Amino acid sequence: MVDDACSKLRGAYLSIVNGGISPLSLNPSTSIKVFNSIMIPKALYGCELWTSMSAEDKIKLERSHRICLKHIQGLPQNTATNFSLCAIHAVPMETKVDYRKLVFLGQLCNLPNTYMAKHLFNSRLVHYGNFDKQHHCFIPTSVRYCASTNFTTLWISTLQKACSWRKVCGKPCSGDMLHKKRNLDLLQECLVKYSFLGSTILRSDGVCALWNIARNNSELSSLCSKTVRVIGRLTMPAYLNTCALWNELNSNIVHHRILLCNANSNTREQLWNTILDTNGLSGFNQMCRSCLSEQCNNILRMFLDINYDNFIHTRLSSLVCKMFSQ
Repeated sequence: MVDDACSKLRGAYLSIVNGGISPLSLNPSTSIKVFNSIMIPKALYGCELWTSMSAEDKIKLERSHRICLKHIQGLPQNTATNFSLCAIHAVPMETKVDYRKLVFLGQLCNLPNTYMAKHLFNSRLVHYGNFDKQHHCFIPTSVRYCASTNFTTLWISTLQKACSWRKVCGKPCSGDMLHKKRNLDLLQECLVKYSFLGSTILRSDGVCALWNIARNNSELSSLCSKTVRVIGRLTMPAYLNTCALWNELNSNIVHHRILLCNANSNTREQLWNTILDTNGLSGFNQMCRSCLSEQCNNILRMFLDINYDNFIHTRLSSLVCKMFSQ
């Protein structure tokens, strides 16, 4: 069941990629619309009746989903999941499955009593209400989901008055409510964990600002793609590794590439000259007197400082991207 969904998701995405949808040929803000309208419905067809999803099944489904989303944006596969989802305004597959189950339950509640499906639904509902321990169907799953999202009271009132369900589970209302809540949670996680992102890169109502800049200004498309990939590398877990440019062991690849790597010495000199021209002598001296961690954070804040349709420090952003180009 879940293995088949994962196979469909990856297979459908790879077939579309072979047709020309890739980070090199199409803006991710457009690619995600194609992905959500073609691949997701194909993979999740019939998920409303899934009743035995284990934790391992959820991991498999989420892994397949993340592989596709990261490839759409050209991100490394070990990029932090919360950033890769938030950057393209996506939600986990578990949220999508819960939403489809909620809509299906609402449709059954609104179904006239003349249909056999409604009688079957009522029968199973009575069995569940009578605490049938052997009862296995989508109803227990739906009830547990309603309880976890504070929908229990509304769900009970729905059984008494079916038309009220449309206010809770109508497709526009429910989809916006569930997805918006999950997107806000992801955004808060990213802003707390990755303070260098600031408040201009990620958005709760759409894809990240860099993809919008790339779509509106083709000259900055390459720089935007490189910047997103650099952010993806900045969100990777910190671990002891060897720099590919200088074959030197380090515990923080970000600090190493920007401030210490000998292979980037020429680029670093240009970077400091750009900072001097931007901040002036007093600001430059103040940054030089700070610790390495603070220097790196200040450079990253300038690197990701953007307005509605452009980079504020285009030259500096290009130099930082160059440092992480390999």
